[in-house]
Amino acid sequence: LFYGLGEILDPSVYNLIKRRKGEYIYCSVTFDDSYKTYYYLTDDDSIEVGDLVMVPAGRDNHLAMVEVVNIEYFQEENAPLAISKTKKIVRKCTEEDFE
Repeated sequence: LFYGLGEILDPSVYNLIKRRKGEYIYCSVTFDDSYKTYYYLTDDDSIEVGDLVMVPAGRDNHLAMVEVVNIEYFQEENAPLAISKTKKIVRKCTEEDFE
């Protein structure tokens, strides 16, 4: 890493998937009482698998804390759900959310 060549072999750099222009970020999340996953949209490139995030849930859109289990990138025509009907991640969880 000292000479700048380490990035070529550093998995934390070369394993990163970059979002391409026109792609949407779909995060698969699980609620703690279910094994089923749900898709949510985000614009936050810093969200990673394992992060806890706040999302609107249920018909009343109450805030719920969920875990991100997968992140996928899709063009609009290949999206698993209609973009206009997919709920969005509100934010990453903060220390206050755990209190």
